[in-house]
Amino acid sequence: MAAKLSNLFAIAPDWTSQSLLPSLRWETSNEARDLWSAYAWVARAGPNLLAAIKDDFISALEKYPELGERRSHLVYLFLAASIDANAGITHEEIQIVMANLPEDGLVDVADFFENRLGNSEGDRSGAWKNIYLPWLRDYWPKAEERSSTKTSIALVRCLIKTGGTFPEALQWAEEFLRPGTADAVLWHVQKSGIHQSWPADTLKMLTIMIPGNIVENWNRQKLQEILNQMQETDQNIARDQRFQRLYGL
Repeated sequence: MAAKLSNLFAIAPDWTSQSLLPSLRWETSNEARDLWSAYAWVARAGPNLLAAIKDDFISALEKYPELGERRSHLVYLFLAASIDANAGITHEEIQIVMANLPEDGLVDVADFFENRLGNSEGDRSGAWKNIYLPWLRDYWPKAEERSSTKTSIALVRCLIKTGGTFPEALQWAEEFLRPGTADAVLWHVQKSGIHQSWPADTLKMLTIMIPGNIVENWNRQKLQEILNQMQETDQNIARDQRFQRLYGL
């Protein structure tokens, strides 16, 4: 029944509020974990349902590791509400959720914004500048220990989708990026074409994400293709020691 919560509430809000919603309260219900895990499969909520479950929803997100394999859907639902000025999610509630999300939860956050940017039919740059970046500036965790290779790779995928604001997006994200693996980054970079539009900024990002001399054999050719294409756009970039280091890997 939890998987059909949104429909049930729309059809019979009084019955649902009395008979089902109390079972979502983590503090008093032995069924809460299973019900939230089931709800996550088709997580949707109109404004009235969201208002009715908001406190229990936030409590559930604090138990993120226990919410089942579709738990990312709950994070997406919360984030969608948090950027909706009419949804009633407060600054303090967003802070609580973000403070309690583990590494995989932060990856979900980056994936949410990547998907929003990727599915945008309008101005990606405008959406990033006016909606998503202000949110991330306010709520993305700034503690150094919260940033990891996994969160960095997810952020890179998001940055690539920011359109004409990629340089500014990278400027925000730079402090949160950690060394990653080349195969997790190069394919996305090459497919997007950002390295040809903004070679200097792409070089900065690749320098962070590909440290030392660690590039798998199967990625060396792709890296050199990217660097060659960057040089076609900016011939002077080949003089940069960071470019030379990457080219020599």
